[in-house]
This record gives sequence, C-alpha cells and structure tokens, in this order.
Amino acid sequence: MKRLQPNGSWRDELDPNGGITSQLGFRPIIDGDEHLRVPDASTGKWSTRPDEVELKAEAPQRAEERPRALAAEPHRLRGSTPPR
Repeated sequence: MKRLQPNGSWRDELDPNGGITSQLGFRPIIDGDEHLRVPDASTGKWSTRPDEVELKAEAPQRAEERPRALAAEPHRLRGSTPPR
C-alpha cells in the first residue's frame, strides 16, 4: 500500500506480516477461493461479497422449490407425470 507523506512523496507500507491495512481499518485479502475478502481490521467482521448477497437473496425461493422438486423426483425417474 502506498501512503502519501507530508512532503508529497509516497511510501510503501506493509503490516508486520506482509499484508496491508487501510487507514479506514479494512484489510483486503485474497481468500482460498481466489476472491477478494475485506474484513474490518478492528472488529474482524467480514464484509459480504456480491455473490454471497445474491445467494442469500435467492435462498427463500430455493427453499420453496426444493420440496416440490423432491416430491416430483420419483415420478421423473419412472417417466410419469406427478399429480398437481
């Protein structure tokens, strides 16, 4: 991370373990799945990634559809039409 110095120059700055932490307290890291994660350095709480927001938003619909899909599976395997 570069930090602007009072004299107008930039200084490279790393945390003791080689990471970077912003002055706002965020510490961006690349997670094991190679996606950016941003925990708050002061609380340790992780920010929610856009793909996680999408999954959470779709969860109620998937929960509604799951029982119907399971009930229809035996009919699908037999090649018959499930009752409505």
